[in-house]
Amino acid sequence: MKHMVATAAVTLTAALVGAAPAMAEDTDASEFTGETATAQFTPQTVETCTDPSVAPLLSTQKDDDLYFVAPGGDFEQGADGWTLEGGAQITFGSSAFAPLGSGQRSLQLPAGATATSPAFCVDERYPHFRIAGGNLGVNKAKIRVSVVYPGLTKNVRHAEDLDVDHKDDWKLSKKIKVQPNYGRKVGGWRLVALRFEVEDAKDGVDARVDDILVDPKMRY
Repeated sequence: MKHMVATAAVTLTAALVGAAPAMAEDTDASEFTGETATAQFTPQTVETCTDPSVAPLLSTQKDDDLYFVAPGGDFEQGADGWTLEGGAQITFGSSAFAPLGSGQRSLQLPAGATATSPAFCVDERYPHFRIAGGNLGVNKAKIRVSVVYPGLTKNVRHAEDLDVDHKDDWKLSKKIKVQPNYGRKVGGWRLVALRFEVEDAKDGVDARVDDILVDPKMRY
């Protein structure tokens, strides 16, 4: 199975990345960190290259856009396909917004932790995503949210910083741009991954990410 996934990953990356990169007009070069990150490929990676099933998952939060859950983005089935570093792990404690019903787990990010999602497909019709961020510890933290473009070099775009305070429990991020056209001249399916980091935080930080919701609203 691992060999089949790896072979599919190479084929899919070559097909989706396409020609040499050219900076999209709406992309600010200063957003890129200079890092090159990779993302795991899972059997679900290929499956995401079709129009997703969507629902108004945030309607109770006055957001009627139609969303789907990024692969593994509710964390209820563990960390399959995720790359977890620096103490990041899946543990108990779930978003108070519960867009998917009652959940029990979330992504835990102590100080110095990094987590990168599995690769999944988007196209030019995917404008943004939202996440639930929380802090179940005793000190404030900042979650650095980035978009990774597999197959390209220097492919980490710093998209947003989400401040989380233990006094506020959970909060819903604003709409964070996917910018799916970075690094290509034509549209169509391409791979991205999402990366979450906590840097320069004090001991006792227990930052959390849950319910990663992606909006392909421009197709509807």
